[in-house]
Amino acid sequence: MTISSQYMHQVRRELACTPPCRKKFIRSLEPLVDDFAGENPEASLSEYEEAFGAPESLAQQYMSTLDQEEVRRYREQKKHLRWAAWAVVALIFVGMAIGLVAKYTRVFEPPVTAETTLIVTEDVSIEEMKEILREMGLAD
Repeated sequence: MTISSQYMHQVRRELACTPPCRKKFIRSLEPLVDDFAGENPEASLSEYEEAFGAPESLAQQYMSTLDQEEVRRYREQKKHLRWAAWAVVALIFVGMAIGLVAKYTRVFEPPVTAETTLIVTEDVSIEEMKEILREMGLAD
């Protein structure tokens, strides 16, 4: 990333206005910055700030020309989006925690049951059947 693009990126980041307003300002500033970069190819970021001003102050100067109600609405909208993003992240973490707890405590798995089938034929006596049931642990 060149120094001029770093400077433009910093200015863009400082602008708290709608995308159309931001694009309009950046389109008007880019040729000036490109001309400066062409005339001063070895210029540092501080030299860009000397020529055009600190990114924060440049952004503030432009935003002071805008409708303050529009700037306020944009900041409010951005704040709501930030809160929504954090809420989504929190929900994802809570969902993952519930999933892990459920996985390792087996909350959502059906209980394990065992079934034994005993087929009784006519040639088995009651005593033999009691003995088989004792061996299986089903009778005392």
